Amino acid sequence: MKKRIKNILALELLAPIFVSPFVLSSGCSSDKADKSKKNKPIDELKSDIETYKQVIDGFFDQFANKTAELNELDNSNSLFLIQPVEGKMVQGSLDKLLPTQFEKYTKNGSFKVVFNPSNKNSKDLEKIFSIKISNVILGDKVQAIKEGSAEISFEITNLLDSNTEYKLIKVNGFKSNSAGINEDGYLPGASDSLKPKKSEISKYALEYSQDKRFDIDNEKYMRILKNQYQQPLNVVRNEISNTTLASKIYDEKAKKIKLDTYENSAYKGFTLPVYNGNNEFQGLALNLKNGEVSKGPSWVDSLGKSDENKISGLARVLINENYLKIAHQTYSVSFTNKKPDIKDDNKIKEYSDTGTMWILDYQERKDGKYPTKWYFGTNVHVTDNIKDDTPKFSILKLKNDVKVGTKLHTSGFDDRFENFIFDKKNENIKVVYQAKDYLRDNPLDYLVQSQKNEIKQMQEFLDFAVIEIDFEKINPSEITVLSKNNWVTKYKDLDSYNFAKEITNNYYGLSKDEKVKFKSHSYLNNYQQIDFPLALKSNQSFPENIDQLFALGYPNSSGDFFLKPYEDDDERDPKISKWNYSLWTNSDYTFYDLVNNPNSFNDPKQLAKFNKGNFLSYQIGYRTFSDKPGVVDSFISSPIVGRNLYIDPYFAHPKQDKMKYIHYGLEYALRHYAPVGGSSGSSVRTKNNELVGVYHASNVVAKTGLVAAFRSEGFNYNKLYGDYNLPQYDLIYGGGKNQQNSYREALIKLYGEDIKTAIFDQGLNSKYIPEEFQFH
Repeated sequence: MKKRIKNILALELLAPIFVSPFVLSSGCSSDKADKSKKNKPIDELKSDIETYKQVIDGFFDQFANKTAELNELDNSNSLFLIQPVEGKMVQGSLDKLLPTQFEKYTKNGSFKVVFNPSNKNSKDLEKIFSIKISNVILGDKVQAIKEGSAEISFEITNLLDSNTEYKLIKVNGFKSNSAGINEDGYLPGASDSLKPKKSEISKYALEYSQDKRFDIDNEKYMRILKNQYQQPLNVVRNEISNTTLASKIYDEKAKKIKLDTYENSAYKGFTLPVYNGNNEFQGLALNLKNGEVSKGPSWVDSLGKSDENKISGLARVLINENYLKIAHQTYSVSFTNKKPDIKDDNKIKEYSDTGTMWILDYQERKDGKYPTKWYFGTNVHVTDNIKDDTPKFSILKLKNDVKVGTKLHTSGFDDRFENFIFDKKNENIKVVYQAKDYLRDNPLDYLVQSQKNEIKQMQEFLDFAVIEIDFEKINPSEITVLSKNNWVTKYKDLDSYNFAKEITNNYYGLSKDEKVKFKSHSYLNNYQQIDFPLALKSNQSFPENIDQLFALGYPNSSGDFFLKPYEDDDERDPKISKWNYSLWTNSDYTFYDLVNNPNSFNDPKQLAKFNKGNFLSYQIGYRTFSDKPGVVDSFISSPIVGRNLYIDPYFAHPKQDKMKYIHYGLEYALRHYAPVGGSSGSSVRTKNNELVGVYHASNVVAKTGLVAAFRSEGFNYNKLYGDYNLPQYDLIYGGGKNQQNSYREALIKLYGEDIKTAIFDQGLNSKYIPEEFQFH
């Protein structure tokens, strides 16, 4: 995952579902209305609607660049006043209420908005317009409480023609506290407003079907999402027309195959069919104007946790043997490149991009020596930084003697990490496979003509790639090795075989069961295998046949919120943390303070908790199928990560690929894993070391991230999306319908069919593909 802002980091820039993309403020009233028009009969005021509309617009617009204070909404110059409704119990004035209290009171109808009697236009205004609070937007509620701030959305309706518009003001001056504690004495989460009543949570967890859970969560999620837009659908998605007609055609068919409605899908930013006035399908429309739609977290993902803000994973603790094994097969990898056209000697002329990679495979040697040609899995957007003129690359690895229960420091402060710095030369490192244009289909063909014309060139991709490192082309005496900023020289006298053995932690010597394998079916095809129970009855135990997922990567330490003030101040320093990396897993954040050393594992009950992995997310905004939380058709639900279609990285060489790429295939939304930049390329696997997919994008607000699945059996939408169906493919073995490349086939192009690897131990010919990985 990149250290700079793109792909995964682009999602950090997206507003949370409860935060509006624009801010307007309050201030002095406009004086444009003529005094002679005061108190006119309603019929005479019709001709003055535009004048009075300008009064309202002027009041909001003149404060567009500043935050209002509460007292600005409660003085003689204010256009309106916020007052308690008679008979409603409100505990104190506005400045005595926390933002979260104000939000609750507003939802209960305890406040009204009236035009200020002190304003000379108030009598006429109230004849023409009604005004009320439509929404209180807090975003990060903890931060809102700390600041004593809220965004208030006002709904203004023209009583003469029923037209409605919305105005937003950000307001400071509510009660605050430095800890972010709400009125109930705990830290609130962004998903609090999505939760069912406490009395219903038990039924939700123990009795409700996935369909019913979706209906409950989706209704609340959509209400908030639509309030965020404050605009009708034809404005939000102007590439979609005839939405009423489209809904009639789409919704009944969609419901049968467990998809959301046309309108809801449009607001979520999904790819949708477009019809003409004769009900004829015209093609699919992407949400090109907005890119990825902002998303909020699922309350289910934080069920049983006291702090929703920390459910992004666990830093620097190897909590069980599964994570330890993965850690010894996983690395942080960086590529140094030159910035183009930098002529000023005082400016930095190089930049570095960092991601996560893991051992995928190796090429067996005929002489029986330790393999020297190794293959590492990561992301396309990581490997696109390996250029012809890339001068250096580095590999950060964890030492092989680290044990379960170890609590690590960040990479630059812990001598259990070693950073190997190599000159790139003689093709000692190269990209052997990228899942770009991996199908014979062209996604551009499915789009409406206007978007075909706009995009011009586009192909599909899944964010998976394979790097080859040839240790025979590396001289250990020429590399630089650092550990905790100290030079390490012990590797300089090793030959290529023993050096490869050190870097790969003797992976070659592991048993076959300990080496990576692949899941032979997807969770779309067999969701029951990942459908974990949200709660257990007193006589139940956790089912053994449910998969648990394990993810591990190396995000930048600037996002390591586990570092403690005073205790870890050196590592927390922003000038230092941006150069370091934190080992990160999809485990439980509450384990951080329970584990201090390997002796913390004496309690059998705690040990049972520690040994678990995790599952898929219940987040609504990415989910494609209502009955399958965490399962995503990326072309439908998440074709664009961030704001734009994927193209070559920043500072790309002019001769490199400039084709636009769209996310296209099966993906998963991961639970409790949303680290910052650097974690792109993390592997996701089961407790049996079966690889499921590769992680490529985090949404730190929604507390989830996306995993490109290695295998998909496909899904037939029965012409709902024209000729488009979720494709059938296998990125490792190949053989899917319309599939034209895979990792296996990439090796054939380079070396022919006769070589053998750990995965393809009989050779690369398709006849050796195991039965369970063949499509029939």
